[in-house]
Amino acid sequence: GKSLILQLASIMVARNILVIIPLLALTANQLEKIKQAMQDYGCVDVTHLDETEEDVVLSTVIPRMLSLPSTTTTTNFLLCSPQYIADNSSFRDALLHCHRRRTLRLVAIDEIHLYTMHGQSFRESIRYLNECFFSIVFRQGTWHPLFLAMTATMTLSLVQQFSTLTGVD
Repeated sequence: GKSLILQLASIMVARNILVIIPLLALTANQLEKIKQAMQDYGCVDVTHLDETEEDVVLSTVIPRMLSLPSTTTTTNFLLCSPQYIADNSSFRDALLHCHRRRTLRLVAIDEIHLYTMHGQSFRESIRYLNECFFSIVFRQGTWHPLFLAMTATMTLSLVQQFSTLTGVD
């Protein structure tokens, strides 16, 4: 079957898509799949923020995010670790601006079991993001982007723990 990224590219147009991936090796794999998707689904931009120089993020990536018109057919994938979002207020502010403009259409978190079962640093970043990102973007009773949490194996108790970490039901 198609990869998750290819499926997302086929249904999402004209929007910024944030994909939070905890492991750099997974990000490299997804980058390759997105490059392949460009041939089938039109203009697909992708940036791996953890490996992009800060000056490039400030001069190129953030302006591209903020200027993406709602009528374009471009899909802008933003791949990063939770730590990246937690540590970069300029990027977080840009995401929140895109949310207000309704051009942040999807927040996807890959391998969510890692946040609840392993990696204290993941959990600390997610807890912080609950306060400064998730609680704003997914506020009850307001418009919010789609939220997609992915894993191959997850028990109900781990799903509940993840919901507690993010504040997203």
